[in-house]
Amino acid sequence: MAAKMSKSNNIDSEYVTEIVESGSVIAEKEETDFTYSKRQFLNSEKYKKYRDLLSVLLDNNKFYRKLEVNKLIDDYLKRKVR
Repeated sequence: MAAKMSKSNNIDSEYVTEIVESGSVIAEKEETDFTYSKRQFLNSEKYKKYRDLLSVLLDNNKFYRKLEVNKLIDDYLKRKVR
């Protein structure tokens, strides 16, 4: 008999972040253990509209959490224009 696997919603292992984008707030849950390469972010459908920005901001030899990349994007978009 096969056991049914259930996904735990343990809030201790997730961060809840908010990203302000176009005047609306998007809530995102992120697992703390997962990191992704620059290439994975550039190929991601979710980050499609930020590909050009991420290609400049992210280092080829480093791995990032979604939370880190979201903060990089948010900080860049909120910076003052010179």
